[in-house]
Amino acid sequence: MDSMAQAALGIVVFAVILIGIGWSYKKLALSSKLSIKNSKYIKSLDRLIISNDKWIEIIQIGDETILIGVTNDSITKIKEINGDKLHELQDEKEGKDFSQFFKKYYKKTD
Repeated sequence: MDSMAQAALGIVVFAVILIGIGWSYKKLALSSKLSIKNSKYIKSLDRLIISNDKWIEIIQIGDETILIGVTNDSITKIKEINGDKLHELQDEKEGKDFSQFFKKYYKKTD
């Protein structure tokens, strides 16, 4: 009976370790996928994550500032943003989050 308890305990410990490794791998893979990476020519200014595989982001390429939408299947340019207004807003309201900026400055164009 003692050997049966040791075997059961071994299986439980192995299952917990296996689940822990799977969970850690999933978290690391997701965080590296959504993390802002450094680039020589493109700078990510801000990002609003909508779900695991969808977000909107403000990027700067040279002197251009662009709002893009990103999904698993596509990247869509939503709007060009006046960089001066963006810097004025940043200076004016340091710490204000991206969703408030988006509501204030995004105007739907037909």
